[in-house]
Amino acid sequence: MALRTKTVEYPFVTNTTQTATATRLDFAAITVYIPETSSRTFRSVILEIGTRGGETVAASITAWLMGIKLGAVAFSDVTTTLTLTNTGDQQGHVFTRDVTAYFVTNFGAGASQTCQAGLTVTGIGSGPTYAKLIITYEYDDDSATTRVKTVRIPIESPTAQLTATLASIGTNQVPNLDTFLPEASKTYRSVWFESYYNDGGNATTDFQLALALDAEAESSRGNLEQALNSSVFGKDIWIRDDMTTNATHDLKARSNATASRFSLLAVVLHVTYEYDHSASTSIMNSLVLPFADESAFPGSTTSADKGRFARAVWIEEPTTITQAQSGCLCFANFTGSVTLTLQAGAQSSRAYSLTAGSVQAGPYAVCHRIDSGSAAGAWGSLARGKNTINFDRWVGAASGASNFSSILYLNYTSGKATDGDGVHNHSTCWSICDMANALTTQRNLASPGRLFNLPESLWYVNGLCYEVLGTMTGASASGAVMQAEIQSAEERGAGWWDLLNCLYLSDGELSVFWTASAGAMAFNRYPGDPTPAMDVETTRQYRICSVTNMSLGVRAWLTYHAITATVSGTISGSAGGTVNLYLHCGVEDCKLLSSSRSGDGAYSFTWLDDTQSVYVSAYEDATHKGLSKKATATSGFDVSLAAGGGECYF
Repeated sequence: MALRTKTVEYPFVTNTTQTATATRLDFAAITVYIPETSSRTFRSVILEIGTRGGETVAASITAWLMGIKLGAVAFSDVTTTLTLTNTGDQQGHVFTRDVTAYFVTNFGAGASQTCQAGLTVTGIGSGPTYAKLIITYEYDDDSATTRVKTVRIPIESPTAQLTATLASIGTNQVPNLDTFLPEASKTYRSVWFESYYNDGGNATTDFQLALALDAEAESSRGNLEQALNSSVFGKDIWIRDDMTTNATHDLKARSNATASRFSLLAVVLHVTYEYDHSASTSIMNSLVLPFADESAFPGSTTSADKGRFARAVWIEEPTTITQAQSGCLCFANFTGSVTLTLQAGAQSSRAYSLTAGSVQAGPYAVCHRIDSGSAAGAWGSLARGKNTINFDRWVGAASGASNFSSILYLNYTSGKATDGDGVHNHSTCWSICDMANALTTQRNLASPGRLFNLPESLWYVNGLCYEVLGTMTGASASGAVMQAEIQSAEERGAGWWDLLNCLYLSDGELSVFWTASAGAMAFNRYPGDPTPAMDVETTRQYRICSVTNMSLGVRAWLTYHAITATVSGTISGSAGGTVNLYLHCGVEDCKLLSSSRSGDGAYSFTWLDDTQSVYVSAYEDATHKGLSKKATATSGFDVSLAAGGGECYF
């Protein structure tokens, strides 16, 4: 038995009609397919629901109910009683609920189960409302021939607002899924587009987002009420299970009835599909990584004064490594209109015009591709081993920019590892907390606090992205810090480690807060990591401190692999005592692992890379010490102990 973890997602059909205050909305039932049934344990299941307020006069939410239902079991409903005071403008809202325990009890032992979700909002009527599940589970991959996965494919944003004319938002955007996804015997379980935007409203005329593929009739995504004349952050899910999968498609969009709206439109195509693992020789690896988080204002106005974030990604899967359609979803807050310029690696720069509406209520969203299909060209190419992607950004004004963050959706194909694709790089999602039952400037995130649970004995963390979303009360300037508690056995022994720091400029309105932060540097990269940090698999408390009152949910995307290699050799020349052994990086000369043996004989280290050179130092005493050869992980790292036999010991 080899236990693995994975995360898959399933959407519900978006409700695009108006719902009166306190009227329950139950989404149509869907089927959730999870074919890996052996030793299956649900580790973290998140229900996310977002809604647009339909109010025509200023009104406040006083409570919301989130329901979940599996099969014939009754709905499980949880009501949060909390007043989110309207500041005189339209509202957008996003809610999360941890439903892990309900799934553990009610999903059953089968490979699928029907599911419904429900929402009731008290105090305001709702406009378009979406919902989806993010499901993380553990399974035994020895018996999992049929497997399921979710791949996320970024669609590059246009560079300006949508017009009233239906038009393509770019070229080379929707791939031929049958060839893009290389696994054998695919069955598509759900295909959908997730759209993020600030709607750019600047008048009292209602309008809608309209989407279409190719020459088909457009789909109106629901009326956006504008009686209170506001520019509101929103999100939409457009399910396209009917989309032809053996051809490319042209994604088109417009603001129907009203020109110059939606600044901008950021779209990520999601595909959840089953495949025959045993018959697959090529694998799509789809990662969710932090790509930028900037605590200060990115007020640089030229490329000479740009901000830069560097993302290192270790790729250990077997050849051939081929970059697929990839990009980043960016969030940023501005008090007015501004030009945001983005550039990754060797790309040319691409400028996005962000146009403010009457009152900014929530962030802008931009999707920027980094592969060869981007309008800016490719950042570079991926290969086995360490890949470092630089991400630059600057703005066209010296003030007004704040809280810039980005999530990288990195896709690449590879061969299949000897132990199967369960050990490949993969991203798992963990619920840290739901929105609180209070608006506060400091909150301990005690529940649900899902512990990162990695069943493998050896693993390497490639990235840890904390996604923070919820409601921020009205303020023109704010800031937030999210911290993790340091345990007594860890470096420092006590205190708190900052994971998110952000300054926030906005119009003083109740709005959605959505940002991401990079947390991997705070935690150990692998078991036995000598770098001072916190233990990934240790239970701990989190807390958020903010300048203004917030009610936030937090989830974490942990990306790791469990592909190993062996460094082995023999010790000779020992005096028969304890020989301390140290594995070192041959590039940076830093210690990676430590071990020991008694006297002469064989030793081995199990390591997590076979692309970068390593070497072994051995120390028994001042006259019995030595160094091995320097090479990539393999056998033959023999060490002969003698006086003066080496200088690098820890």
